[in-house]
Amino acid sequence: MRMHREYAPLPTGFAPRTETVANRLVSRSVSELRPHPSYARHNLSVQPFKLAALEEQGEPGFSHPILITQDNLVIDGYARWELAKRKERPTLNCIEYCLSSEEALEEPKS
Repeated sequence: MRMHREYAPLPTGFAPRTETVANRLVSRSVSELRPHPSYARHNLSVQPFKLAALEEQGEPGFSHPILITQDNLVIDGYARWELAKRKERPTLNCIEYCLSSEEALEEPKS
């Protein structure tokens, strides 16, 4: 016997998002990037051991782009961003997503 899954109906006025969330590789000035409001509101910070491990990697530690919104809010990659600020690095490679700050909280990170 085959079981069928049943899902709750969508709330009234809610439509699933159908547009594609475009992303692109960009270079951004380290100084123009900003923490996501929820990151700042909760006073989150990068753990020292993560910064130390990243610093040990040297330049290869910056090979992966950080994830940002089109408003330069950091979604993922806080350790690389923090280290870049400390090292006075002028720019970072970023993958820019067309997301609002609210949508960025829901978007899975790659």
